[in-house]
Amino acid sequence: MAAVWQQCSRQKLSEPLPVHTARSGRSLLVQFYHAKLVTERGLVEGELWMQHGVIVDPQERFWQRDSTAADRRIDCKGMLLAPGFIDVHLRGACGVDFTALGAAETPVEAAQRAVARVCQQLPAYGVTSFCPTVGPSDPASYRRLHSLLRPSQSEAAATLVGVHLDGPFLSGAYPNPSHDHARIRASLAGDSLATCYGPMLDDPDTTAAIVTLAPELDGGLGAVRALHAAGVVVGIGRTAANLAECEQAVMAGATLVTDMFSCMQPFHHRDPGPVGLLATDLETPRSIFYSLALDKGHAHQNTVNLAYCTNPEGLLVTSAGIAYPKEEGHHCTDRDAEADAEGALVAGVRALCNVTVNARGEGGDPSSALLCASHHPARLLGLANKGNLHPGSDADIVLLSEDLQVRATFVGGVLAWQHKEMNGAFWYYH
Repeated sequence: MAAVWQQCSRQKLSEPLPVHTARSGRSLLVQFYHAKLVTERGLVEGELWMQHGVIVDPQERFWQRDSTAADRRIDCKGMLLAPGFIDVHLRGACGVDFTALGAAETPVEAAQRAVARVCQQLPAYGVTSFCPTVGPSDPASYRRLHSLLRPSQSEAAATLVGVHLDGPFLSGAYPNPSHDHARIRASLAGDSLATCYGPMLDDPDTTAAIVTLAPELDGGLGAVRALHAAGVVVGIGRTAANLAECEQAVMAGATLVTDMFSCMQPFHHRDPGPVGLLATDLETPRSIFYSLALDKGHAHQNTVNLAYCTNPEGLLVTSAGIAYPKEEGHHCTDRDAEADAEGALVAGVRALCNVTVNARGEGGDPSSALLCASHHPARLLGLANKGNLHPGSDADIVLLSEDLQVRATFVGGVLAWQHKEMNGAFWYYH
């Protein structure tokens, strides 16, 4: 009888569970078991429950006399269950350049489809939230992008949590090769912010989440204070600022160094410039973060070692470019697509694991590296309900193999993507 009951009550599917089938199950109580949970304390073997798009505490349900029987049980087979990745510096993906979408010749409907395509494909790489990054542009482009890149959430797609405005108030001394240098502005005096960005800052439902600027520009510190007061994260980047100027910006409200080491005053033993913020002893109520792209070509391994070992809690792993599949219609379900992602967060996390294992002696635990792509960005943006696996947080979850290959991604409790090798033996129903 036991064998018959097991066969009937926990049907083993012979085909992969279609993503659209999973979408209707947000109200179901789902239990992930036989998992290694990625937490701030390291890997913890256990289980995780979710319902109505959030992570729930089964013990609390028990004491409230709610049913503790799972509607769906998912055997993780010892794989890693981590908070979904948050990319705060994504210039584009899937053949889409976010800056180019602001051009007058780009049809609105085509631009909307392009943004939707990016949101739909990012979960294949474990990305559940992101900040589309816009390089230096003119005021008209920012106004067109305002309605296009507003914070939004679609079912089974990555959440757009706000725009990262990378410029145009930057130093011409250390330009970013990917930027349109003709759009760079050398002053922040007067009402430059409002004149340039317009509704991206004026709208009560603010589109801008991060503004990267050079604080040494005329009016720079005043702009930092104004942005911080408006709830916008201020990043220091593409700058000729010395350490003293950077520390003044931090005291004014800046909390991020964008692309540490890149397009900024280089390190010098008498004046380390922005790099010196890695080891600053400033007394500030706000944590200071710094972003790094860790894929091939962006940073030497020893540079990553230096930064991470100096300030592990501040590191944000980002793509810092146009990442992921380059061609429209390229579906992220095979090894070729996974190879494309090697230029983005998963590759960066994997590279960072070499630091945590070799330089910090953390053994085979990738938790601290994974949190640099999830928990740390959430803290920077003030997203308390993302970047962790705590009860009450959004059920943005990525399932990874031991070698950090993405196997399934849930956004708001909905299955947004699964690897083609995740067949029916993975899914069980009561």
